[in-house]
Amino acid sequence: MNFQVLVKEEKEIVIPFTSNYLIQFREGQPKIFGWVTGDETQVLKEHGII
Repeated sequence: MNFQVLVKEEKEIVIPFTSNYLIQFREGQPKIFGWVTGDETQVLKEHGII
């Protein structure tokens, strides 16, 4: 996955990140019960977005 943003200088920044979903099968259907992602906040701060 990628996070794309257009900053004030009209420069596009693409920040790749990974999301891992934790899935269980209940009654024959997949259910997401959690997920694990990296520290997107830190990466956004490093690029001056937040």
